[in-house]
Amino acid sequence: MNSILKKYIELAEFIADSAGDTFETIVFDTTDESLPSVGHFNPLRGTENPTREILKEALKSRTIQKNGKTLNRAVASEHKKIIKTSIFLIRDEEDTTVGALCINVNCHVYFELEKFFSGIMKFNTSDMEKDECHIFDEEKKKEAPTLDTIDRMIAEFEVEPGRMSADERIEIICDMFDEGVFEIKGSVAKTAKALGVSEKTIYRYLSEIRKARG
Repeated sequence: MNSILKKYIELAEFIADSAGDTFETIVFDTTDESLPSVGHFNPLRGTENPTREILKEALKSRTIQKNGKTLNRAVASEHKKIIKTSIFLIRDEEDTTVGALCINVNCHVYFELEKFFSGIMKFNTSDMEKDECHIFDEEKKKEAPTLDTIDRMIAEFEVEPGRMSADERIEIICDMFDEGVFEIKGSVAKTAKALGVSEKTIYRYLSEIRKARG
């Protein structure tokens, strides 16, 4: 185990102790392909393996590697509770990823509290829910990707389109897929042109991504 991870194990224990039982912290060693857990505090039932799978996915993403983190990803826990994980990649002095600190939050507790307080206050929430749905829809419209998102994501990628390998093209298309880019009419044609490949190739990549995601 890399010596750097020892400090993060201490940090993980501190976070778990100070934040309480609804927060689980796990430190993974990413220098081992099996991604073993080297520190696990306030364990929640059935979350370690699903968190490890999300970490595996994160380690393949150039965007997450660049940012060094990913936040509030849903974890499919065995007890069917709503769990969100945030992952911070741990790097050594040569900027190589050697581990990851994962913080899982049991959101189910907060949903139960919300129901409890709503019952006490006895608000008439029907009109409030309509307003919230309207606000949510407007926010969603603002945040929705556009064809310009393709140009932005390609510009932010570390490798120029003409120099990308097949794996790098799949990676950026996977990132676009996660952003919802390919739900936009004309996105396949624009992506193909921007990357210098055929539309058939983009459709093949998308088929591989959907198959891998199950």
